[in-house]
Amino acid sequence: MSLIKTNGTTQLAEPEDLDFEIEIDPQTQLPVTKLPYDDAPIAKSDLSWLKNGRTLQFSLDKAHDNGMLFLASRDENKMEPLNDRERKLYPFGIPSNIDTSEEYVKFLTKTYRTFEPLLTNQAYKHFSDDDEDMTFGVLSKIQENRREKKQMLQSIITAMVENLKSLVSIKSKLDPNFEETFIFNYEEILNVLNLLNAVHFSNEEERIALLSVWINRADIQPDDELFEEVMSFEHPYKNFLFWSTYMKKLLLRGFFKEALEALGKSNWANLKHEDANLFNVLIDFKNLLESYDMLRFSADSKEFLIWKQMMVELRERVKSLSFSEAGLASEVSELITIMSGSSNSILEASSTWYEALYAHYLYQLPSMELLDEYLQVSIDKYPPETTQSWETMCIELLQGKYLSVISSIELLDKSIATFVVVLMASAGLLKAYLSVVSFTEASLTTTIDQMLEDLSFSYLTHRQLFPIGIGILILINNSNSREIVSELLPRYHITSNDDLEWCLSICAKLRLHQTAVKIYKIQGARLATIGYLYEALYCYTEAGDYTRLTKLAWEIFGKLLVGELEDETLITKMRSNEISEPALRQALSPLAILDEFLQKTDQPNFRLLFQLLNFRYLPKHYKMSLVILIEPYLEKRVLKTEELVELIKVLNEFEKEADDETLAAAQKLCSRQVPNFDLKRELLSVRKKIGHEMSLNFL
Repeated sequence: MSLIKTNGTTQLAEPEDLDFEIEIDPQTQLPVTKLPYDDAPIAKSDLSWLKNGRTLQFSLDKAHDNGMLFLASRDENKMEPLNDRERKLYPFGIPSNIDTSEEYVKFLTKTYRTFEPLLTNQAYKHFSDDDEDMTFGVLSKIQENRREKKQMLQSIITAMVENLKSLVSIKSKLDPNFEETFIFNYEEILNVLNLLNAVHFSNEEERIALLSVWINRADIQPDDELFEEVMSFEHPYKNFLFWSTYMKKLLLRGFFKEALEALGKSNWANLKHEDANLFNVLIDFKNLLESYDMLRFSADSKEFLIWKQMMVELRERVKSLSFSEAGLASEVSELITIMSGSSNSILEASSTWYEALYAHYLYQLPSMELLDEYLQVSIDKYPPETTQSWETMCIELLQGKYLSVISSIELLDKSIATFVVVLMASAGLLKAYLSVVSFTEASLTTTIDQMLEDLSFSYLTHRQLFPIGIGILILINNSNSREIVSELLPRYHITSNDDLEWCLSICAKLRLHQTAVKIYKIQGARLATIGYLYEALYCYTEAGDYTRLTKLAWEIFGKLLVGELEDETLITKMRSNEISEPALRQALSPLAILDEFLQKTDQPNFRLLFQLLNFRYLPKHYKMSLVILIEPYLEKRVLKTEELVELIKVLNEFEKEADDETLAAAQKLCSRQVPNFDLKRELLSVRKKIGHEMSLNFL
């Protein structure tokens, strides 16, 4: 639908066809949604709008998944619409990219709690190592501070990765057919986070192992079918696929343990009698394979180079030997050449850029300084698949294009993207952008602040995510955070005591007294509506709203009068004298008196009812209902003469003071007590019974 102004007014125009198709843009591989308007903002082949200084603009709602398209003028003096198209506003919807499932909410809650130290008072702005407080002082203290900060960042990204893996696992079990696109988005992001962790947050000795986690989770190879195929031979070592494909794939991906196990199952020891030279080569190869130490080689390049030298020597020795099993020897020689760090062999053996990158890192030299070089030769040989967004993001991450990575993640999941940019800022990764003319530290941090604020706003429209949105606003402590929280917190739909306590704790923390009062009032009204009367009374008491408190107390009084009070909590607390709040005790005192009378109908204490009848604040229409409680005892010589006289005074005052509204209310209330009740007839009947009772008393 669209909004159209006619004669200066805005009207709603309906699109003729809502069944529109989503196309994929060939350049960006992103979905293109065509708006279902035949009368588009710009007519085909019409350039007059451009000549007249018009621009096509749109506005997005930060908190909801919709926006508005419209034509505007660059010149404020030329704002007058020239045709109907310029009078229209074209609403459009955006497919929601917020997962509100229970599993995702739990993931976000855990992630939010993990990031609390970085969000509190915008700590991410000054967390990186090269802050002033980290470069002045005792060297040992500086190193200790840096170590603690690094450990905190490591724990944060590790927790985030593990929580995301758990989310993917749970969702995969719930949706085995993978009909939900969110799962694929989380997998893509997980691949990027694994690489981010390995390259920028790992300890030096962990890097080879974490890079292995990255590549082998992103693309699981070799598969089980290949294993079954190569092991189908009685002697698998004679199967050329065992060496050329299976073992090669394992070694390219750093699966040393699996390679040794496969080697053990291949029966290669038979070569001792078939080809002694190849047998001896394989013994040395196996020993070198066993001695590759990921942890040690990651941290100590000298140890790695010693190992590599032995592998190179084995490669050269193979060249000088002759083999009776020449075909098998050639395959084994190729594996040795790969592990000796030959770039050409690695590139030829690999099937993707990331496989080639990791193999270079494994066997040439595990050094971060050479990672750019490894990346370049790998993507030159194997350009990334554009349909796999994680590949593009990982390459940009390795190239230091962090903001581009964040933008790509944001298309998949806005929440994770925002947390990741906070993590990057905390680690100082974004400081490289400060050398770019268009970036300043202020503009960069402002962008991050805006992302956090936008994220919190998007959460505030979803009840499940509302607490996280409020939490983010409080932690970042922007100049307007307190005002926003005070405005939005009362709108949160409270469904339990925990919810109420959470809201009140926020008010206490931010000293939002009036907001707490508003929450109590709203909750009191809601609880009263659904029958939780004691809780509603308590809320009004805490709010200091004595008008609503007394009004509700009298409504409950009426329910008790007609036998409709079912709130066991209120009745129990009242009878056991557990109510300690003075205002609440006072408001409920008439109710307590009435309840005491009703509990002792066999030995009625009429003084209790007369206390109520003479109570100056008793609503007038309740008097006849109280009289109805006395009526069954008339003409039984139970009431004293002075009590009968007092009852006559009550009736006289009621008839004298009651207006039409009071009489109608009394009739309505008493009808709930007595079927087919008639107020006038009842007044006459009671007076007759009083007269008869008094005459009996004089006998």
